[in-house]
Amino acid sequence: MKDRKTKTSDTNPFGLRMDPEVRLRVEKRASETERSLNWTINNLLKQALGLKEPSP
Repeated sequence: MKDRKTKTSDTNPFGLRMDPEVRLRVEKRASETERSLNWTINNLLKQALGLKEPSP
């Protein structure tokens, strides 16, 4: 895997069906960190897959 930031234009859109409770919790996290829902989901997936260190 390359060590470079992925540009938005390099990514493919992906529709995701999500449990309403999960969505509420992710939206809350996004709001608390002042990030988008998309950024937060990507960040959480990277952490879960060991691709990124968890933030404090």
